[in-house]
Amino acid sequence: MRIASSLNQIVTLIKRNRFFKYSAIFSGLFVIAIFVLVFWKIIPQAKISGYIPLHYNIYLGIDKIGPWQKVFVIPGMALVLYLVNIIFEAIFLKREHVLSYFFAVGTVAAEIVFFIATILVIKLNS
Repeated sequence: MRIASSLNQIVTLIKRNRFFKYSAIFSGLFVIAIFVLVFWKIIPQAKISGYIPLHYNIYLGIDKIGPWQKVFVIPGMALVLYLVNIIFEAIFLKREHVLSYFFAVGTVAAEIVFFIATILVIKLNS
């Protein structure tokens, strides 16, 4: 019961402020795009081989190969960061408005970095 009311307060606070609403939507779209890219591009390739390249170094080339399930680390981290930062945005919106704006901008920036990392892992496996 208490969790539901807390979630309702978070949604209400984000709906009230247009900046937070758009940053949450934009970040959420990036998280969805990251998961879609992984399922669309990596999973079909993973069925061919159990191991895929996970990291590329310009000096040594491919330097990390692992099971295909490890490709879900990036989308998982993106989702956790998104959820935690949305909660922090709502908490700090009541007390510290500037800090809440930093969380909103930081969430979008971090999701863009995760999106680029996902694209690079996909290009590495193509």
